[in-house]
Amino acid sequence: MSKKKEKIFFIILVIFSLVTRFSYLNYPKEVVFDEVHFFNYVKNYHLKKNFYLLHPPLGMLTIAFMGWLFDFNFKENSVSFIGDLYKDNVFWLRFVPALFGALLVPLVFLFLKKLTHSSKTAILGGLFVLFDNALLTQSRFILLDSQLVFFIIFSLFSFFSWLESKKWWWLILTGLSSGMAISVKWTGASTLLAIGIYLFYDWLKKKDFSYHRLVSFLKNFLLIFLLAFTIYTLTLYLHFFLLKENAQKEKFFLEGFINLNREIHNNLVGVTSRHPDESKWYHWIFGQKPIYYWVRGNAKIYLAGNPIIWLGSSLAVFLSFLYLVTERKLLFLHQDFLFIAYFSNFFPFFFIKRCLFLYHYLPALVIAIFILAILVNKYLTKEIVFLSIILIVLFLFFYLSPVSYGQEVSPVRMENIQMLMNPFQ
Repeated sequence: MSKKKEKIFFIILVIFSLVTRFSYLNYPKEVVFDEVHFFNYVKNYHLKKNFYLLHPPLGMLTIAFMGWLFDFNFKENSVSFIGDLYKDNVFWLRFVPALFGALLVPLVFLFLKKLTHSSKTAILGGLFVLFDNALLTQSRFILLDSQLVFFIIFSLFSFFSWLESKKWWWLILTGLSSGMAISVKWTGASTLLAIGIYLFYDWLKKKDFSYHRLVSFLKNFLLIFLLAFTIYTLTLYLHFFLLKENAQKEKFFLEGFINLNREIHNNLVGVTSRHPDESKWYHWIFGQKPIYYWVRGNAKIYLAGNPIIWLGSSLAVFLSFLYLVTERKLLFLHQDFLFIAYFSNFFPFFFIKRCLFLYHYLPALVIAIFILAILVNKYLTKEIVFLSIILIVLFLFFYLSPVSYGQEVSPVRMENIQMLMNPFQ
């Protein structure tokens, strides 16, 4: 594909990404799902009211900044339940999640282009991310996951760029973006896990066990870790800075840093309540257990994936893994890198006993989409098959879009949508 055509496709992806994520962003003008928690966390920054952190503060701080910048009236907006009405325009509070959701699409394109040197694979991966309903829905409300997914994928992109070029600024960006991922949610530590495992694997693969190679391995990982820790510490300091009086700030930060981490840990572990839409890791690979986010009459919002993307990406991971085990060689270039990234973002959830949801799989899903795009471009080379897959993805996206945007549909249409959302129930 020519450079000119590639640029045109890239621009089209960016435009459609912005349109899908920002359209009707102020609707519904009511609390949707966990906005009931995150809106109040953001509100507390503006009221300078201390609160218990369930997650590190960066994701909430970015949303709070937009509220301050566009003068959202937090004092006049009080919400306690899903469905409560916002009195002000909620567009700017939902702006940051939507922005990161939109930026994910071009990032995936650039990552796949660098990974495979194939414009076709990059376009396909970008389309799959663009037209997945779960990634769309999770980026349209006052939630943290679009920021988390973006920073995880960007840190892996930066790390891979460093592996390819050995240019120091990519290593710096890897550390900074890893720190940002961890500062949104602790599950962002999957980036450090993936990077650490890959560096160790690469050291073993090269069979150079010299002292110089060992020092190089440890130095690179330590730099990434220290940068990530610095970003994480700075976000905690900013959290304290905004909530505490000037005289107390430094003293409280020094005394409370370890306590705050313990507080986040205890709050996460202490979540013992159950939810009708909670799910386990083995549901996620089939896109099962969609989450009921909001309802008003015949309009509903669910977090549900595009079935062909979720099932197709899981199948792609399974077939690639089967080939690796049976043939003892890689099915495609950089399969080892993507597998380490995928399982680092997926495997830890096997052991978590607290309430989990479908959105916990989103970082791993994006990496599985990489594998799907690579295999489709590599093996389904007939143009009619290629185009048919894209058309099916588009059809399912638009057919499910009413429950992504909260549009009213007939009871029959809603019943069909619910069947598609949970194909194996």
